[in-house]
Amino acid sequence: MKRNLLVLGSFLLSFALAQFQGPSPEMRAKMEPYFNLMSSVSLLLELEKTSDLPLSSEQAAQLLPILNELKTSQGYTAGHATELLDTIELEILSPEQLVWMDGEFLKQQEARQNGGGGGFFGRPGGQNDGGNANTANANGGTPSTGGPGGRAGGPGGQGGFFQRIMDGEPVNLFLDNPNATAVLDELLGLLSAKTG
Repeated sequence: MKRNLLVLGSFLLSFALAQFQGPSPEMRAKMEPYFNLMSSVSLLLELEKTSDLPLSSEQAAQLLPILNELKTSQGYTAGHATELLDTIELEILSPEQLVWMDGEFLKQQEARQNGGGGGFFGRPGGQNDGGNANTANANGGTPSTGGPGGRAGGPGGQGGFFQRIMDGEPVNLFLDNPNATAVLDELLGLLSAKTG
C-alpha cells in the first residue's frame, strides 16, 4: 500500500517539476518526500470531506500532533518528511482509506493532464499569475503568490523552497505556500472538532 502511494506521489512530483526547465534526477529525489507528504495531507482532507471512509476520532487524535508539527515547524528534513508519511500510512490509516486515496490521486492527475483542476501551485494546468495577488486561482479564490516558492518569482526567486531543498536546508512547504496552508488549516479544524 505504501509503495502504491509513493509511486503515486512521484507522479505528483513529476507534474510539479515538469513546469520548470529540466529538473535533474537529484532534484526530483530531494523533493519527492516533501511533495509526497503535502499530497497526502491534501488527500486526507478529501478523504475526510468526500469519502465514505472518514477518519475516526482515534485516527484524528493520532494525526493531530503530526499536523500541528507541520503547521508550526519552521522546517523539516526530507528524512523527517518520509518518517511522518510512514507514520500516517503505516500506523494510522486503514488499507481501505489508502486505496481510496490512491484512486482519488489518480483522478486528480487525470484532471490536471486534461487541463482541469488547480492545485497548490496556481491556476488550472499548473500556471501561475507571476505573483499578481489580485488574481484568484482554482483553489477557492486564494491568490497566487508567484509560484511554488510562495514568493513572487517562484522557485528561482530569492529564498525559494526549491533552492533550500537543493541546499539540504530544512523546509516547510505548508508555511511557504498559502494554498497548502489553507488545506492544512481546514484539516486541522475538522480533526480537532472530532477529538474535542
